[in-house]
Amino acid sequence: TIFTPSPEIVEVVEQSGADKGRAWTSRDISSGQRAYRYVQWIQENKIDLMFLPPGNDYNHPRVITFDCTVTPAHGDNSTNWENMDAVTPHELDRAIGVLDYMRDSKKAERQGRPAPRAPVDGGIFGSAPQLDLMFPDDRVVNQLSLQDSRLWFFETRTGAKGVLELADFNKDPWSVKIRYKLLQPVKSKSKPGAHADSAHKRMTFARPELRVTNDVMTVAVSSETPLSDGEHFSAMLVMPNGELRTHKFSVITNGSKTSSVITWQFDPKRDGFWNAAAQDALLQMSTTLARPRLFDAGEILPVFTVTNSSGGVMTGSIEYHRHLAQLVRNFTQSMAANK
Repeated sequence: TIFTPSPEIVEVVEQSGADKGRAWTSRDISSGQRAYRYVQWIQENKIDLMFLPPGNDYNHPRVITFDCTVTPAHGDNSTNWENMDAVTPHELDRAIGVLDYMRDSKKAERQGRPAPRAPVDGGIFGSAPQLDLMFPDDRVVNQLSLQDSRLWFFETRTGAKGVLELADFNKDPWSVKIRYKLLQPVKSKSKPGAHADSAHKRMTFARPELRVTNDVMTVAVSSETPLSDGEHFSAMLVMPNGELRTHKFSVITNGSKTSSVITWQFDPKRDGFWNAAAQDALLQMSTTLARPRLFDAGEILPVFTVTNSSGGVMTGSIEYHRHLAQLVRNFTQSMAANK
């Protein structure tokens, strides 16, 4: 699908800075700026890539991707090196698995946690060049050029995987022709349900929502990623006084779709966090959960931090658990009571 920004979006981008090329990549836009409407438009429409002609900072045309995992791809010899049909789903899974491991290892190091388990297959893969962001916030903007590679493995923020070819760049006017195909995932040889014992879980989340009932605001996020017996997520709130509140996920079925939903409540009368805090949390979560997240068993992922008028800080997180099936059947309390 090709998207064309509305005149209102074009206006806020064109007026956001002196370098319009950087502005269109979203690199110099912070969440507090009027032009952040453009970033939200990208995320709401799940836009994966955009063409950029040569500009002040780069002499060649290129394609940039938004919140995707991207790495060069190629065949296994000089004859099929740039043949899209020569790459395999297995090689795709290896490449994305290594990049996920590298990213999660850096995250674990920053948080003082043990490094995740390395991929079994391993391999040497490098990410596509990432553009510098003036206001880093979990956004990832990669640059794809023919000078680096013609073929690229990719995984989008919604979890779609495939291979992309920069087939041709043209002048007068500048344009790009691309080819891509989605690759089927490698079929697992494990027994049905065995993935419930995995130490990792990749979740794709829908855009968070804000609901208001009797002045109490609820921020909710859902996922249609299937959960096996023994897999659980919980929403955690650390209050200004150190109190920990947890809420387990709920399951909603709508026709043939089943979603897992977790929520965080903002009660202004009880806790002093009003609508502005809930809106801030919603914005932070929209950015943090815009791309699929890989969880380790027992991992706590902070998704927002807000402050009330008294200076009190409240942090919301998502926690992933695996439990034995016989224990899950007796589960009646909060997640914290069943670790």
